[in-house]
Amino acid sequence: MSDLPCLMLQESLGGNAKTSLVIAVANAEDHLDESMQSLQFGSRAMRIMTRAMVNERMDVKVDIAPEILAELEQKEGQANALALSLMAKENELEQAQGDLKVTTTITMIITVAIITTTIIIIMIIMIIITTITI
Repeated sequence: MSDLPCLMLQESLGGNAKTSLVIAVANAEDHLDESMQSLQFGSRAMRIMTRAMVNERMDVKVDIAPEILAELEQKEGQANALALSLMAKENELEQAQGDLKVTTTITMIITVAIITTTIIIIMIIMIIITTITI
């Protein structure tokens, strides 16, 4: 039987992570061959030796060039200014929408008043015409 699957996993199992392997077996006689192969694979995988290496830590801010750090701070300032500008524009939009509602309401009231006045004038004209013809 080939150890190719174990050899393929050897690089993946290395490093600084803890690795667990779960082998599924069935107690049915129909699956005896697959269960035995799974157990053999698990046994071979457990024999893989790895060497963990300590990762080097570095302070990102120390290693960043001062020009890049200054540019980053400038961009952060621009982003904050844009956020404030956006909030101001949203407030202006809300105010304009409120003004539009008021203007629409006033326009509707004026339109109703004009229609009502027109109806009253037509009724007066009809009364005058009716009075003259009698």
